Amino acid sequence: VLDVLGIPFPEGWQGRSLLRERKRKRIYFFSPWSHMLFGFREGNMKYIYHMREDRSRVYDLAADPHEKKNIISSLSRRDRDDIKRKLAAWAQYQARLMKERVLIKK
Repeated sequence: VLDVLGIPFPEGWQGRSLLRERKRKRIYFFSPWSHMLFGFREGNMKYIYHMREDRSRVYDLAADPHEKKNIISSLSRRDRDDIKRKLAAWAQYQARLMKERVLIKK
C-alpha cells in the first residue's frame, strides 16, 4: 500500500513491495491468530507447518492451485529436512529481531 501511495517505507521495516519487479524467491508467512501456521512459498511450492497440530503440508500450486493434495509424503527425507531448516532459520531470525527491537522495561 505504501508503495502505491509513493510513501517511503519506515526504517526498520522488513517488508517489500509486492509490486516491484525484483521479488524475493522465497516468501515467509506466519499466522498466529487462528492455527499458529508458519510457512513459506518458493516458486510454485508452498510449505505450511501447523504448530498446534505438529503437522506439515506441502502443495505444488502449479498443479494444485486450490491446495487440495498434500504432497509432503512424496518428498525425500532430505527435501523435508531442508524445508524445516529454512523455516527454523527464518523463525530464529524473527525471534532475534524482536528481541533487539522490542524493549521490555521491568
